[in-house]
Amino acid sequence: YQFGLAQRVDSPVVWNTPNDLFGKVLGVVDGYDNGPLVSKLMESQAIRLETASSDSVNLRKLRAKRMDMASVDVQVFSFLKKQERLTDLELNKRVTTPRLPLHVCFNTDPESKKTMERLNRGLRGVRMDAIAKRYISEN
Repeated sequence: YQFGLAQRVDSPVVWNTPNDLFGKVLGVVDGYDNGPLVSKLMESQAIRLETASSDSVNLRKLRAKRMDMASVDVQVFSFLKKQERLTDLELNKRVTTPRLPLHVCFNTDPESKKTMERLNRGLRGVRMDAIAKRYISEN
């Protein structure tokens, strides 16, 4: 996964360093780890926060101009942009995290172990090259 900043198409935010974001209102989803850059800005209170219960709510608040930008996973934004027809939103050109690995954690009870085995079996059948080619040809 990778985090970026969503913004309104009619009011893009230009930033080169974190200092350029000082004083901005940033939307975050309550409980998400948005990466070290956003965490540092939050801790230093260099930005004002607007929290939301989900990515969809976060992006709706951005559309309603309650914030300047919204922290969002790049792939989640891509999905929601299509699903919710967010033509007035875009991702800022600068990302806030490098690509990071995704981890899934399971309990150690028998049912969780079965679920983990089913997930692993399914993942072995995923052909990323075919998915990427299909995605590129559709867009």
